[in-house]
Amino acid sequence: KKDTDPVELKHHLLDNLEKIIVWGKQNRVGLALHDTPYPNLIPEILKIVQKHYGNNANEAKTISAKPKPIIILSERNAKEFVERRTRNHGSYSWICRPETNNYMNSTGTSIGDFASTSPFNFEKMNETTLERGAFDFISCINHANISARFSTNSASSQSIEIDQIFYSFTKADQLKHRQYLIDAVENYQHNMRNEAIFSYNVFDKRNKTKVN
Repeated sequence: KKDTDPVELKHHLLDNLEKIIVWGKQNRVGLALHDTPYPNLIPEILKIVQKHYGNNANEAKTISAKPKPIIILSERNAKEFVERRTRNHGSYSWICRPETNNYMNSTGTSIGDFASTSPFNFEKMNETTLERGAFDFISCINHANISARFSTNSASSQSIEIDQIFYSFTKADQLKHRQYLIDAVENYQHNMRNEAIFSYNVFDKRNKTKVN
């Protein structure tokens, strides 16, 4: 909703995500987290799993040794996926705006004013932490708030609305941002593919499955 407070949304998502994962551990239940919003919370899932799993909180000194969730990746052709998703579910499929990490530019123009004309130099996912990228909702909220708070154009904190951080696939398409959506999906899949123990593309009949 447009009147949703971004910071409240972040805390709501993180609090409930941790409760779900802790419940799974306490009850010895193997959780299968899939579909929205979990793909947008992958970095936080990694952090929470590393926080609560393992015999000794200090046992893992390296990232590779820390406990990780099992990731299974369902891949799509990025272009076909964006076209189909926009057509069928575009109004409620959300993504970080291209300039979320640069909330205000040097002239004080807000995201809503310049997103449709600015270059799509979004920050790609970190290959190790899987943070950032266009589908990391928590990072987008954090960076938008930091950028607004320390903007040189204002001495005080600015209130950020949810639609200044995210927009729908439908809105992106109206602003002629389809290539941005395609690039974002490709970047997400590329990094997730490296972490997944199993990946498959149900739409590619020539090569359906790949196992790492």
